[in-house]
Amino acid sequence: MALKIFKDEWLAQILEREGLVPADSIQAMRQSPEPYVANLLVEKAIMTPVAIGKLVTSVHGIQFQDPPDTMDPDKFAVSLIAVDFCKRNMIVPLKSDEESIECLTANPLDEEPQLDLAARVGRKIKPFYGL
Repeated sequence: MALKIFKDEWLAQILEREGLVPADSIQAMRQSPEPYVANLLVEKAIMTPVAIGKLVTSVHGIQFQDPPDTMDPDKFAVSLIAVDFCKRNMIVPLKSDEESIECLTANPLDEEPQLDLAARVGRKIKPFYGL
């Protein structure tokens, strides 16, 4: 059986390297159909979203944003991005100006969707990590 690779495999590697989650626990989570290890960590109460966010910020310098239950993103920012693109890439537009658009993403190290999005909207992408 092939080893399942999480969409946020970079996070699984950090957790193992830093000894924050035992390797056997990560291996067990690979059996789940959930594609993101971060979601499994929260679901299984191993880590909170805030703890994961602090880890991502400390290792990669990407700010964490814990979305409120009722997000109110900038309507113009939302209008720039197709809903199917957002769902497929786990990206939520937050706000934009003439030069950039801030987006919440579950996978801020995946540059391909960010480059695609930048080309689509003609703005620099400022990613924030969020679950």
